[in-house]
Amino acid sequence: MEEEQANRDELQRLLAKANNEAAMWRHKFESGEGGVRPEEVDELKRKFNARIAELEAQLEAALAKASSLEKVKNRLQGEMDDLMVEVDKVGYQSTIQFCIGVVFHTYVRPLQSF
Repeated sequence: MEEEQANRDELQRLLAKANNEAAMWRHKFESGEGGVRPEEVDELKRKFNARIAELEAQLEAALAKASSLEKVKNRLQGEMDDLMVEVDKVGYQSTIQFCIGVVFHTYVRPLQSF
C-alpha cells in the first residue's frame, strides 16, 4: 500500500510539473518569447497552404495528362489493330495472286503456245 501511495504521489508530482511546463510554453508562444511569434506561424501556415494548393494543381494536371495519354494510346491501339487486319488481308491476297501466277505460268501459258 505504501509503495502504491508513493507511486501515486510521484505521478501527481510529474503531472503537475508537466502541466506547469505546458503553461510556461503556452505563455512563451503567445507572448512571442518562444522563438516564433504567432505572426510568423501564421505566415508559415499561409506559405504551406499555398504550396499544398500548388502541388494539388500540379497533381491534377498530371492526372489529366495521364488520362489524355491513355485515350491516345487506346485510339492508336485501335488503329494498329485495323492496320494489322489490312496487312493480313494484303498478305493473303498476295499469296493468292502469287499462286495464280504460278499456276498461270506453269499450266496455262504452255497451253497457249500450241
